[in-house]
Amino acid sequence: MIRDIQQEVQVNITSMGDGRDKVRDTEEDFQRAQNAIAAIVEEVNHMRDFTFEIAHASEEQAATAQNISDQLQGISQR
Repeated sequence: MIRDIQQEVQVNITSMGDGRDKVRDTEEDFQRAQNAIAAIVEEVNHMRDFTFEIAHASEEQAATAQNISDQLQGISQR
């Protein structure tokens, strides 16, 4: 009877250890996922900034093209 209780206690101790290991593994997985999401957000922000730069350059290019067109039109009307 005492041996049965000791064995049952040992099984419970082992199960608790396994549970702790699973919790630790889950926390580590969560941390890795959190880091991956942070890296994705950072890259998306970089892409957004790059897109804004492209849009600004396109606006400048369009304004310059319009200016050149206006000047050529003015020259041709002289």
